[in-house]
Amino acid sequence: MKFCPECGIKIVQNQKYCHECGNNLSLLHPKKINEIQNKKWFLKTINKINSPSKVSLIGYLTLTQIDNKDICVEKEIENEILLLESSYGEERYSAHLPFICEVKGWTLLPNGKVSGFDYLYNQDVKVKSSKNELIEKAEFLVDISTPRGILKKVLKSMKDPQ
Repeated sequence: MKFCPECGIKIVQNQKYCHECGNNLSLLHPKKINEIQNKKWFLKTINKINSPSKVSLIGYLTLTQIDNKDICVEKEIENEILLLESSYGEERYSAHLPFICEVKGWTLLPNGKVSGFDYLYNQDVKVKSSKNELIEKAEFLVDISTPRGILKKVLKSMKDPQ
């Protein structure tokens, strides 16, 4: 049984709209996933990623959305990001993973993991990052996206002196 990512009510498989909140559930179906994979902006994003993780995909989709000037494409990307961040996110990412591996030349193992990226599946991952580490990651994203001098200055001002 699945649940609506908007209101959380139980939904029936292949239901097109949530009977409670009216959310368009057809976007969650595999047919729509194949349509997304045919979009130039999705392929452009896949070519940029260097790690087969949902977080990496969302990050690069966000950068692609920021850099895009077409409002319709921005909305498509925003919708895909929302779906990946929803309660269906893991399932949706798993549906994208074979396509991502095909484009990147990575090997998808029968257990759903990607060969050569063992660190992603390590349970002893450091859970907490220091504030400075998070700011450095944000600065990196600022550097690789369009110029944002003001945001970069704000991030630098937030760092603790060392």
